Amino acid sequence: MMLNFEVKGWKETKEKLQKYQKSVDDRLEVFISKLLDVGIQTANLYKDSSVLAENNTQNLGQYVTFTKEVEGKTGKLIGVDIPIQTAWKNSSGIHTATVFPLLMLEFGSAFFADPPQKRFGGEGGKGTMATAGHENDTEWWWVDLDGRLHKNYSIRPTSPMYNAYKEMLLEIQNVAKEVYGNGK
Repeated sequence: MMLNFEVKGWKETKEKLQKYQKSVDDRLEVFISKLLDVGIQTANLYKDSSVLAENNTQNLGQYVTFTKEVEGKTGKLIGVDIPIQTAWKNSSGIHTATVFPLLMLEFGSAFFADPPQKRFGGEGGKGTMATAGHENDTEWWWVDLDGRLHKNYSIRPTSPMYNAYKEMLLEIQNVAKEVYGNGK
Protein backbone atom coordinates (compact mmCIF):
# COMPACT_ATOMS: atom_id res chain seq x y z
CA MET A 1 0.00 0.00 0.00
CA MET A 2 1.39 3.37 -1.00
CA LEU A 3 0.66 6.28 1.35
CA ASN A 4 0.92 9.95 0.36
CA PHE A 5 1.84 12.24 3.28
CA GLU A 6 1.49 15.55 1.45
CA VAL A 7 -1.32 17.77 2.73
CA LYS A 8 -3.48 17.04 -0.33
CA GLY A 9 -2.87 13.30 0.16
CA TRP A 10 -4.26 12.98 3.71
CA LYS A 11 -7.81 12.39 2.54
CA GLU A 12 -6.64 9.75 0.09
CA THR A 13 -4.46 8.15 2.80
CA LYS A 14 -7.37 8.11 5.24
CA GLU A 15 -9.61 6.40 2.66
CA LYS A 16 -6.92 3.78 1.93
CA LEU A 17 -6.50 3.04 5.63
CA GLN A 18 -10.26 2.71 6.13
CA LYS A 19 -10.50 0.38 3.14
CA TYR A 20 -7.58 -1.67 4.49
CA GLN A 21 -9.19 -1.83 7.98
CA LYS A 22 -12.44 -3.10 6.44
CA SER A 23 -10.49 -5.71 4.49
CA VAL A 24 -8.76 -6.88 7.71
CA ASP A 25 -12.09 -7.04 9.58
CA ASP A 26 -13.80 -8.91 6.73
CA ARG A 27 -10.95 -11.42 6.55
CA LEU A 28 -11.03 -11.89 10.32
CA GLU A 29 -14.73 -12.82 10.13
CA VAL A 30 -13.95 -15.32 7.34
CA PHE A 31 -11.04 -16.69 9.39
CA ILE A 32 -13.21 -17.16 12.50
CA SER A 33 -16.02 -18.76 10.48
CA LYS A 34 -13.70 -21.20 8.71
CA LEU A 35 -11.98 -22.13 11.97
CA LEU A 36 -15.38 -22.83 13.56
CA ASP A 37 -16.29 -24.96 10.52
CA VAL A 38 -13.22 -27.09 11.30
CA GLY A 39 -14.43 -27.37 14.89
CA ILE A 40 -17.95 -28.40 13.86
CA GLN A 41 -16.61 -31.00 11.44
CA THR A 42 -14.37 -32.45 14.16
CA ALA A 43 -17.12 -32.39 16.80
CA ASN A 44 -19.50 -34.19 14.43
CA LEU A 45 -16.86 -36.80 13.66
CA TYR A 46 -16.40 -37.59 17.35
CA LYS A 47 -20.13 -37.38 18.06
CA ASP A 48 -21.01 -39.72 15.20
CA SER A 49 -18.21 -42.16 16.03
CA SER A 50 -19.46 -42.64 19.57
CA VAL A 51 -19.69 -46.36 19.95
CA LEU A 52 -21.97 -47.30 22.77
CA ALA A 53 -21.59 -50.75 24.22
CA GLU A 54 -23.77 -53.56 22.93
CA ASN A 55 -27.43 -53.55 23.96
CA ASN A 56 -27.49 -49.79 24.49
CA THR A 57 -30.20 -48.92 22.00
CA GLN A 58 -29.88 -45.15 21.99
CA ASN A 59 -27.25 -43.49 19.86
CA LEU A 60 -26.64 -40.38 21.96
CA GLY A 61 -25.10 -38.54 19.00
CA GLN A 62 -28.50 -38.23 17.34
CA TYR A 63 -29.59 -35.89 20.13
CA VAL A 64 -26.67 -33.45 19.67
CA THR A 65 -26.07 -30.71 17.12
CA PHE A 66 -23.25 -28.21 16.71
CA THR A 67 -23.61 -24.69 15.40
CA LYS A 68 -21.52 -21.56 15.21
CA GLU A 69 -22.11 -17.90 15.95
CA VAL A 70 -19.89 -15.25 14.42
CA GLU A 71 -20.37 -11.63 15.44
CA GLY A 72 -17.68 -9.34 14.18
CA LYS A 73 -14.42 -10.38 15.81
CA THR A 74 -15.96 -13.03 18.07
CA GLY A 75 -16.95 -16.60 17.31
CA LYS A 76 -18.50 -19.40 19.33
CA LEU A 77 -18.80 -23.12 18.72
CA ILE A 78 -22.02 -24.23 20.38
CA GLY A 79 -23.07 -27.75 21.25
CA VAL A 80 -26.78 -28.23 21.87
CA ASP A 81 -28.46 -31.39 23.02
CA ILE A 82 -32.00 -32.61 23.51
CA PRO A 83 -32.28 -33.86 27.10
CA ILE A 84 -33.62 -37.39 27.50
CA GLN A 85 -35.99 -38.25 30.33
CA THR A 86 -35.40 -41.72 31.72
CA ALA A 87 -37.18 -43.74 34.38
CA TRP A 88 -36.47 -46.99 36.22
CA LYS A 89 -37.56 -48.76 39.32
CA ASN A 90 -35.89 -50.66 42.10
CA SER A 91 -36.78 -51.80 45.58
CA SER A 92 -37.11 -48.22 46.79
CA GLY A 93 -39.58 -47.22 44.06
CA ILE A 94 -39.68 -45.43 40.73
CA HIS A 95 -36.86 -43.03 39.90
CA THR A 96 -36.43 -40.54 37.07
CA ALA A 97 -33.49 -38.63 35.73
CA THR A 98 -32.67 -36.28 32.92
CA VAL A 99 -29.76 -37.39 30.76
CA PHE A 100 -27.86 -34.77 28.79
CA PRO A 101 -26.41 -36.56 25.73
CA LEU A 102 -23.68 -33.99 25.06
CA LEU A 103 -22.35 -34.34 28.60
CA MET A 104 -22.47 -38.13 28.32
CA LEU A 105 -20.57 -38.02 25.02
CA GLU A 106 -18.09 -35.46 26.33
CA PHE A 107 -17.31 -37.04 29.68
CA GLY A 108 -18.69 -40.61 29.58
CA SER A 109 -20.21 -42.36 32.55
CA ALA A 110 -19.21 -44.62 35.43
CA PHE A 111 -16.18 -46.84 34.70
CA PHE A 112 -15.24 -44.93 31.53
CA ALA A 113 -15.88 -41.46 32.93
CA ASP A 114 -13.40 -38.68 32.28
CA PRO A 115 -14.56 -35.97 34.69
CA PRO A 116 -13.89 -32.41 33.58
CA GLN A 117 -12.16 -31.61 36.87
CA LYS A 118 -9.50 -34.25 36.12
CA ARG A 119 -9.12 -33.12 32.53
CA PHE A 120 -8.38 -29.57 33.62
CA GLY A 121 -6.05 -30.34 36.50
CA GLY A 122 -8.42 -30.73 39.44
CA GLU A 123 -10.00 -33.70 41.10
CA GLY A 124 -13.43 -35.11 40.44
CA GLY A 125 -15.62 -38.14 40.61
CA LYS A 126 -17.29 -40.22 37.95
CA GLY A 127 -20.80 -38.80 37.96
CA THR A 128 -24.05 -39.72 39.63
CA MET A 129 -23.53 -43.47 39.47
CA ALA A 130 -20.46 -43.04 41.68
CA THR A 131 -22.73 -42.06 44.55
CA ALA A 132 -24.56 -45.36 44.11
CA GLY A 133 -21.28 -47.29 44.34
CA HIS A 134 -21.02 -48.03 40.60
CA GLU A 135 -18.00 -45.89 39.74
CA ASN A 136 -15.85 -48.89 38.80
CA ASP A 137 -18.56 -51.09 37.28
CA THR A 138 -18.29 -51.73 33.55
CA GLU A 139 -21.90 -52.92 33.54
CA TRP A 140 -24.95 -53.14 35.79
CA TRP A 141 -28.57 -54.19 35.58
CA TRP A 142 -31.70 -52.10 35.84
CA VAL A 143 -35.46 -52.67 35.60
CA ASP A 144 -37.67 -50.51 33.38
CA LEU A 145 -41.16 -49.41 34.34
CA ASP A 146 -42.66 -52.50 32.64
CA GLY A 147 -40.55 -54.78 34.85
CA ARG A 148 -38.10 -55.83 32.10
CA LEU A 149 -34.50 -56.36 33.17
CA HIS A 150 -31.81 -54.53 31.15
CA LYS A 151 -28.05 -54.73 31.17
CA ASN A 152 -26.43 -51.32 31.07
CA TYR A 153 -22.86 -50.39 30.32
CA SER A 154 -20.63 -47.47 31.07
CA ILE A 155 -20.33 -44.98 28.24
CA ARG A 156 -16.87 -44.31 26.89
CA PRO A 157 -16.37 -40.56 26.33
CA THR A 158 -15.70 -39.40 22.77
CA SER A 159 -15.26 -35.74 23.82
CA PRO A 160 -16.54 -33.97 20.68
CA MET A 161 -16.14 -30.44 22.10
CA TYR A 162 -12.67 -31.00 23.58
CA ASN A 163 -11.44 -32.65 20.37
CA ALA A 164 -12.93 -29.81 18.29
CA TYR A 165 -10.97 -27.36 20.44
CA LYS A 166 -7.73 -29.31 19.97
CA GLU A 167 -8.27 -29.61 16.20
CA MET A 168 -8.99 -25.89 15.86
CA LEU A 169 -5.71 -25.13 17.66
CA LEU A 170 -3.88 -27.37 15.19
CA GLU A 171 -5.61 -25.82 12.17
CA ILE A 172 -5.13 -22.13 13.03
CA GLN A 173 -2.08 -21.74 10.77
CA ASN A 174 -3.64 -23.59 7.83
CA VAL A 175 -6.85 -21.56 7.99
CA ALA A 176 -4.87 -18.32 8.39
CA LYS A 177 -2.83 -19.15 5.26
CA GLU A 178 -6.04 -19.90 3.36
CA VAL A 179 -7.72 -16.65 4.40
CA TYR A 180 -4.76 -14.24 4.54
CA GLY A 181 -2.42 -15.88 2.03
CA ASN A 182 1.18 -16.86 2.72
CA GLY A 183 2.17 -13.42 3.98
CA LYS A 184 2.94 -12.07 0.53
